[in-house]
Amino acid sequence: MPRFLSKAPVLAAFLALFCLTGCICKDVDRQLPKPKKYVYSVKVVCDKLHPFENVIHWTDVNVHNPSKTKKTQYLKKFLLVGTQKEPINKQKEVKGVLPPNGAFAVNCDEFHQVLGLGPTEPVIGFVEIISYEPLSVVAVYDKCTLPRRVDYFPNSIMEIELEAADGQTEVVRLEGPTIISKGEVDISDNGTFNIDTEIAHMELKGQSNIFGGEITLTNNANFSSYGQISGKVNPQTGLPVINENSPADSFFSVMVEITPSNARVREMIGSAVNAEPIIAEANITSIPPGAFDEENLIGVPPGRPGPNVYRSSQVSRIYNTKDGGFLGALRGKGHGPNPPNRPPPGHSHPKVICIDASIDVEYVKPTIKEYEKKKKRH
Repeated sequence: MPRFLSKAPVLAAFLALFCLTGCICKDVDRQLPKPKKYVYSVKVVCDKLHPFENVIHWTDVNVHNPSKTKKTQYLKKFLLVGTQKEPINKQKEVKGVLPPNGAFAVNCDEFHQVLGLGPTEPVIGFVEIISYEPLSVVAVYDKCTLPRRVDYFPNSIMEIELEAADGQTEVVRLEGPTIISKGEVDISDNGTFNIDTEIAHMELKGQSNIFGGEITLTNNANFSSYGQISGKVNPQTGLPVINENSPADSFFSVMVEITPSNARVREMIGSAVNAEPIIAEANITSIPPGAFDEENLIGVPPGRPGPNVYRSSQVSRIYNTKDGGFLGALRGKGHGPNPPNRPPPGHSHPKVICIDASIDVEYVKPTIKEYEKKKKRH
């Protein structure tokens, strides 16, 4: 028997296997290849898009590694968006490792921090999450409407100086939410503008030895704590100009009420109110007021406040609400609105109306070109 005939069964088996493998490869070619990297692209919108709007935009991106066994490296890429005529080439990358069943969130605060933006600077951009394993990515968009052109500051800071009737003095640091309502922009013929303002709500807490424990400082509901913003108008555009080179003047005439948490003290005096309004003044570099140097909250001379810090050199007498007795004096050393201007936690404040939308983000699938390259390799 010829030698080649003795190997015919082997050759036939080889040819059959080759055909079968070719069929399998052809079926595989019909499918898109598994990506080496998973790319999730999410649009990000943060903060007020116009200084005189009463709408706040906020974006949260929640990322979860659903694998119970595999960790994955990831890359967060932050990009700002410009226009076709004026593109912006500002981006930064942050690397990390996500453990099995691990999760993290990307929000507007991180976007501002990574790109070196001011805390109230509007953002329209993208964040890309790139990983080697599939992830669960959910984008949550908040759009909050503040009625009557309201600015909300959840963590404003104030320092006051208290003097008791017996001469005891102390400086008290208070923190808490402040809500400012604004009127229409009034532009005059002399190249200036005015905006009427009012403290709609203020609820600041701190510790006081004079009042025997924690106190809560609020705007006095029986009086209006009104104010005004005034500045220059751009002669070319006819619009207000507010920035570090052209700050606006702002003031408030403030009536407050101080309520002690100490039940014994509260039974004796009720609460404390000021007799004369406290006139607090500031130069502000944006509307709403932007970041301030916390050391300048009380660290600059009266009459020369740092940017975006409201100061008062005036002393106002305070009386108790129980019988009107004299308690001492109060001076507002400094009040910083303390941006960023955000919706309240949980959107719980009745003055703020928020709409939430959640979107599951899919990874960017391989393109046809990638598929064709994969096919040629087979």
